[in-house]
Amino acid sequence: SFADAPMHGELALRKLLSPLRDAAVIDACLARVPAIRDSSAREVASRVVGARVKASDEGVALVCALRERAEEFLAPRDRDGERARESAAMRTASTSLRSAADALGAKLAEERTFGTGTYQRDGRVEGGSKYVVQGTLKGTSTRSGDLIVRFWNLWGGSNVCRKVMTSSAKDSIYRSPERLEAAVLKLDELAPFIDSPLLLHREPLLLAIETEELIRRLVRLRRIFPRGDLGHACTGAPALLLAEPESLERAVNKVKRERNLSSSSAVMKCVTEIVQGDGIDGLLAHDDAYVDKVENDASAKAVVVV
Repeated sequence: SFADAPMHGELALRKLLSPLRDAAVIDACLARVPAIRDSSAREVASRVVGARVKASDEGVALVCALRERAEEFLAPRDRDGERARESAAMRTASTSLRSAADALGAKLAEERTFGTGTYQRDGRVEGGSKYVVQGTLKGTSTRSGDLIVRFWNLWGGSNVCRKVMTSSAKDSIYRSPERLEAAVLKLDELAPFIDSPLLLHREPLLLAIETEELIRRLVRLRRIFPRGDLGHACTGAPALLLAEPESLERAVNKVKRERNLSSSSAVMKCVTEIVQGDGIDGLLAHDDAYVDKVENDASAKAVVVV
């Protein structure tokens, strides 16, 4: 195929870097990294993606990075190393979350006195966790019970959730109360700082994603937003967890530069407001590669129709 065929490297590089609108930089890249000319389009695309990620990590514009250090930024990607680092980060985050939940959960449940004069446990604070289940008193005595009641209260009052359920296949998770409840509890177990009932009812599509994958996406979001209340950002703009991570990171970095935002919390607040106002597509419109893909897809569909 074209993607794997050699001798198309130069053409692929010029196409992928065309949004930079700087032919001199592209010519310099080809001169300083001549191996690209004999590479397949797939290999060139991999190198360009790696360059974008590295530039984003270092907080520099891609065009400047390629102009000054093309050999470094267009070097072949260490895919095995990238996967290993991502897996290690996910395991560390999950272990830390579980350890914190287990340590706090080992404490005795707080007992409260209610109007009846008797003592009973409040499921919202069962286990002594600092991450209290949100919502009003529900009459439960366990955290899991409180989470489930909160989830069904929110789910039952949402027309969006009802529409998703009625339009889903009979064997989908949306038709299985047991699987829905299990998803809520598992996410809370691994990420107790997230209001899982609120998150999953605001964006039902997240229920179709394995919990482990959601944790991976949370880890990536924390990389994009090193500081700030990640749980609040996710429940405020759940679609952040549906976006392709690399495109999301490029869009966020562009918003940061355009609006001259310095703190991670300010960036998080701004991004959340954009998603709430214009949807996730409104945010991703700041990513040139995403815009190009949307336009190309639209052009392809128009050709088919004609």
